[in-house]
Amino acid sequence: MSEHKPESSAKFRGAFVIILALAISTLFFALIWSFLKPLLLAAIFTAMVYPIYRRLLILFRRRETPASIATILIVILLILGPLSGFVGIVAKQAVEITQSIIPDQKEAAEGEDKPQEGQHGEETQEIGKAKSGDDEPTSDGEAANTILPWFKDKFGSDSYNQAKDWVLEKAPFMADFLPDRDQILNGVANLAQSAGQFLVNSAQKMTAGTASFFLSLFVMLYAMFFFLIDGRKILEKILYYIPLGPDEEELMLDRFLSITRATIKGTMLIGLIQGTLGGIGFAVAGIGGAAFWGTIMVILSIVPGIGTALVWIPAVIYLLATGDVVKGVILGTYMAAVVGTIDNVLRPILVGRDAEMPDLLILLGTLGGIFMFGVIGFIIGPVICGLFLMIWEIYGETFKAWLPPVKPLHRKKLKPDADSEVTRSEVPKIEEGESEPKKNEDAKS
Repeated sequence: MSEHKPESSAKFRGAFVIILALAISTLFFALIWSFLKPLLLAAIFTAMVYPIYRRLLILFRRRETPASIATILIVILLILGPLSGFVGIVAKQAVEITQSIIPDQKEAAEGEDKPQEGQHGEETQEIGKAKSGDDEPTSDGEAANTILPWFKDKFGSDSYNQAKDWVLEKAPFMADFLPDRDQILNGVANLAQSAGQFLVNSAQKMTAGTASFFLSLFVMLYAMFFFLIDGRKILEKILYYIPLGPDEEELMLDRFLSITRATIKGTMLIGLIQGTLGGIGFAVAGIGGAAFWGTIMVILSIVPGIGTALVWIPAVIYLLATGDVVKGVILGTYMAAVVGTIDNVLRPILVGRDAEMPDLLILLGTLGGIFMFGVIGFIIGPVICGLFLMIWEIYGETFKAWLPPVKPLHRKKLKPDADSEVTRSEVPKIEEGESEPKKNEDAKS
């Protein structure tokens, strides 16, 4: 019994240390949970600006504190300052678009209740409707009063009817598919209101707790200061506590960095370029709320191929339908030739082989990250998807000796026809001839 005491004591001590470490770590993460997003943002921004920090470190003669402070000042002046100003412009346009819709909806709702005040008023209105017939707007027409005023004024019935007649003259089969003017107006109104309300709610959430917002900003910048100086030491310590081999740790770190770089360069940067150029095109074409629609393009750019087209194609149709044919053609050509091809041209240059993930997984990771973590999920979502693929790759390498081999999947051979050159008697010979090398390979293995 005395011989087994040291071994049992060591096992007990190890189990106790593990349980204690898990308990205290859980308490620690619960303690910093409110600041987890600022810390993640600090880590991401640190990875982005670390090359600048290294150059400033040489400039400041290896003095880490001044180099770190200078790097943070650059982040504030070049990134956070312009970003906050642009967010203010977009929020203002979103509020204007939303407020231009909601009051008209209230007036339409009040207008429906007014006839109930007197019976004589009801009779007069009913007689007026009966006389006017089809000239009076239907329920769809009443709902169309809730759209953006500038859009309704420009989208006149005469210009739309002319465009509709021209289309029907060229393609009569489109008669059952072309929508009425009121339906188009209602669709544009609903789209603009939904998008504007989304941005307004996002801005309200960001600025609702001003003290909390500035506290999170301070935590992010303060954490960046230490991450720039001691980031390598912290990372080496984390890797030391992970019970993986050096090759596996290097694979995990490389995958994390490559996915982060690919997300920032391939998703955020390309989306910002597409949204900026698209907003400029909208402003030149005279479409209101150019910054607002440019921001919508940035968000939709995560959908490969058709993201920005969901915004600019309806805008081109609107210009053509309102009689601005030249503007519509120029805008459509510009958006298709410049904005539409940016993703195909810049993504291979900026991303390269950093993101070894399918576009579908990047899309799902980005959308899921935004719904789960908010704006920061734009980056965290794809990173989690990349780590998911990476950890299963490590699992496959670790348990390679225990996992059975997978037989390659082949298409079933079609039975030869009677008129075929290969007869049924020859088929077994072919199959036997094919199976012999496989048997030899199995015997060698």
